[in-house]
Amino acid sequence: MAAQPPARLPYLVSGPARSADSGRLSVAVPIREADATVWLPQAEIQRILAAGWAATGGPSEEFLSSLIEQAVMAAQRQGPPSRSAAGIGEGEPGWKGMFHQAWNDLMSRRVWIGQPAGTLHRDGPGVVQHFESVQALFGWVLCALPHRRPVAVAGEIWQALQAVGAGASGGNALGAIGFPVPEPQATRVIRADATSVDLTGGQWGDGRLLRDADGEWHWEPAVRFDMNMTRAAANWTGPPEPQLRIRVVATLPWAGPRELAITPQRRRNLEQDLPASELAALVTTLSLRHGADLQAAGWQRGPHGNSLDRLSYSSVTTTLDGQIILTAEVMVALPGAMHSSVVTCAELRIEDLDAWVAAVAAASGTRTRQALRLSVEEIAEFLALAWHMATERLPAATTTASPGTIPWAAPPTVEFRLTAERPTGTTPDRQPALDEYLRLDPLGQTDRGQLREMAVTIIAPPILTQQARRTRTREALAYMAQHYGFLEATEDRL
Repeated sequence: MAAQPPARLPYLVSGPARSADSGRLSVAVPIREADATVWLPQAEIQRILAAGWAATGGPSEEFLSSLIEQAVMAAQRQGPPSRSAAGIGEGEPGWKGMFHQAWNDLMSRRVWIGQPAGTLHRDGPGVVQHFESVQALFGWVLCALPHRRPVAVAGEIWQALQAVGAGASGGNALGAIGFPVPEPQATRVIRADATSVDLTGGQWGDGRLLRDADGEWHWEPAVRFDMNMTRAAANWTGPPEPQLRIRVVATLPWAGPRELAITPQRRRNLEQDLPASELAALVTTLSLRHGADLQAAGWQRGPHGNSLDRLSYSSVTTTLDGQIILTAEVMVALPGAMHSSVVTCAELRIEDLDAWVAAVAAASGTRTRQALRLSVEEIAEFLALAWHMATERLPAATTTASPGTIPWAAPPTVEFRLTAERPTGTTPDRQPALDEYLRLDPLGQTDRGQLREMAVTIIAPPILTQQARRTRTREALAYMAQHYGFLEATEDRL
């Protein structure tokens, strides 16, 4: 066969008979390679045609030469396709047309993902088919969620997805973290150099796959709120009960082997940091804002247990005669027989509002109980600082790893809780209410009557910027207030 100019390619000839039916027509594409002739496999012919030959006057000679070179390489490496080779989208009913459409869409955009390396199968929240390509060492994957367009994922990224979700219960990584978010009008392509991939469809809810500066991958959840009470919500709430408890409880379900221990050095580091923390400063500021310089005492161990797997430090504010009016406390518990997560907590307790009012009045003049109630702004300020303490500072007492880079076994959560546990005054059987201690007027009105508690759970990355955490705190408080009947509560009112 004489050499053909590129403008006339592909050059088709009658293909060799593959059955006894001589009346069947077939075509083949010969490629001259030195003194030999290589016959392109049928899949390669389909690939070249699908690239849109002559759709806009034909591809350039450079692209055509590259395409032929790729086909020759594939033919030399793979040889003729097996008659039992899997087809695109074959293996699960109902997907063949959609996967063919995605494959053709990719080819028209010059994204070569190769040929199927196996049948399409169910995995995680959808279906998956692996592809082999001479251009990609790790191949490609086409995945799709029900009733959504497929997404083409470079093999390196697919391996990262499986790795970051490997700690999920039952080992179903993709079922936990989901698939890359598809595009509505085209086949989305996740290339090997991606650094962030939005995910959806998994049991853990929406999230992101992120690559850090060192090339390490981790998963983080998209921020969202719900009203589900966490298992650790009631930890460290035994008697004696305070009048008001404002707390942040963080649950960090780290997965995989790791060395967790509250070592002497880590404990010393925390002991040095606590007095200078913003959380400690805020507790003192609460009295200063009303004209009383009631300094909080130094941080002491207790009242809850301290050992290699638990931690408790508290600081009290007292009147001149030693009566405790405020307590700030931080707590940590490592995984044990009853729970598999690291649990941390930072809280503020009003122990005696009447004594606090009297101490402020003695220092600055007449003050009423109503005036000393905490404002919504003060609540938001404390919660934001306690959130930082619970998810960044306290975990540093248990491990040298960053809280956001350790693999997860489930999404991390933070719970805000406001609880009125003991009433003011001397009537022991009277039910306490939050509005005895908090000024909730900016939230509007509720039809729930007098509330004893309010809570909200936040699913969020443990590491956030200061501004992001403050913003999320206000959003969470507005969400919580609306669920407790304050329908007019919005972020701008906090």
